[in-house]
Amino acid sequence: MGQAQKLLEEATTSCPTSGQPLGRAVTGAINRLRELVLRSGKIVEQVRQSFAGDRIANRLVSLHDPEARPPLSGLP
Repeated sequence: MGQAQKLLEEATTSCPTSGQPLGRAVTGAINRLRELVLRSGKIVEQVRQSFAGDRIANRLVSLHDPEARPPLSGLP
């Protein structure tokens, strides 16, 4: 997590800010990394909650599909 956040900070601050437009690929990569860092942080927090015995409502079960939901238990 720490390395990913550092990479995101470096990517964000090293991009030209003098009015030059960023390429679509660079902007897209930075945005995807930002989303993955945020989602990863949420998963880390959920693991901590789980170890503490807390129930987690609306938990994140997939980094790449944030709308995915865990399967209902007891169904075949």
